[in-house]
Amino acid sequence: MNTLIYVLNTFVQQLAISFYYHKIGRPKYKYPITLLCLFTTIIAEYAVSYFFIPNAPMFPQYIVKIVINFIVFYMIFEGRLIHKLIQYTSFYVIALIVEVIMLGTLKLLFSELSYTDYNVVNDSYIIAAGRIMAADLLLAVLLAVSEIVILRLNKDKADRNDLKDIFFIIVLVLGHFVYLMIYYKLNNDDRTDTNNLIQLAYQVLFLVLVFIQYYTMKHSRELMKAEQEYLSVKSEMDNNYRYYQLAESKFDEISRLRHDLNNQLSTVRQLLADGNDIERAQNIMERINESLSAVKPAVYCEDKALNAVLSVKSDELRARDIELRLSFEGSLAPNNPTNDLCTLFSDIIDICADHCPMSDQTQYIDLSCTCTEDTLTLSAVLPCAAEENRQNGKAQSSAEMICKKYGGTFTQKTEGGKFTSTAGIRQVY
Repeated sequence: MNTLIYVLNTFVQQLAISFYYHKIGRPKYKYPITLLCLFTTIIAEYAVSYFFIPNAPMFPQYIVKIVINFIVFYMIFEGRLIHKLIQYTSFYVIALIVEVIMLGTLKLLFSELSYTDYNVVNDSYIIAAGRIMAADLLLAVLLAVSEIVILRLNKDKADRNDLKDIFFIIVLVLGHFVYLMIYYKLNNDDRTDTNNLIQLAYQVLFLVLVFIQYYTMKHSRELMKAEQEYLSVKSEMDNNYRYYQLAESKFDEISRLRHDLNNQLSTVRQLLADGNDIERAQNIMERINESLSAVKPAVYCEDKALNAVLSVKSDELRARDIELRLSFEGSLAPNNPTNDLCTLFSDIIDICADHCPMSDQTQYIDLSCTCTEDTLTLSAVLPCAAEENRQNGKAQSSAEMICKKYGGTFTQKTEGGKFTSTAGIRQVY
């Protein structure tokens, strides 16, 4: 095969090898850097072999190249030596199996082929065609093996979306392999290097685009995960801030109450000392008792943090002339994540508050929480005309994310003059 075809085919092989090592190993660098290192090493080896020792025996050259490649592999990947040897050697075992399969495939397509001819690098059209098809089959097998390794070693931590993407690549590559078989079978009489070069150029472009798409999707998922983690941290900070708000408001309320009590108790003592206005003293004591009752924190459930968040949200709604009516049924599971639970309640309340119509009268949000042994269902209902609805995209996205995280669902609808928002998650024990 000519030099250009040989270089392009080597590049395709290194695309497959680098990706395989990246999936089963622990790379120090990103995929493009790994590919560049391995591809440059191969080209340098063959250049030295061609220009400086062209007549050297083939077997010693193979051994030297394998050793040099392993040294480069050892430098750009992390891990113990034994693990690197197993990972590095596994490729050659897989490549040998693929070579045997390809020999049979080529004999089926081009009957005039011997095993000796296939293993000698020359300008044969058949050999070039075989190498082009072998690259597809090699990549498909390497990807399949990498999926098996990932599932065996990291079954619980394996990224299912990543495995789906790899499976999709396998299907695409095998489809291209079948296409090449059909193409070379139908064009058996037109054996030119131009045909091989065109198919190889298509193959390079196809695989480069596939890998670009794969890493683009992977990067997008990483960004989405980072965004979710950011929203989770932000929600936790918001919940903590609400807790501090409640503590601050209660401190101010107690300070004012202490001042008032001192004044009122002084008045009561004076009235009792004079003995001429017992009834007024009793009235003052009743007002003191009412004031003390008002200071008691509202207890909605057994979770103190959730109580604090609900108290603050209730005060915020009251300032907007919206009354929050809460009802709890059942018990919260002991290991329910407090942060996500507080965020979910807060999101549902915010969504409903934004759907409250403008009115001179007090509006009501009926929020009910029903806890069963397995699920927690949160439902909020309020009177609302459809044309007055306003969306709260941030709160809705947050609620949907939490429900999805715990295997639940989130729905909202406007029907019969009422807006209903419902969220359900699994209880965590």
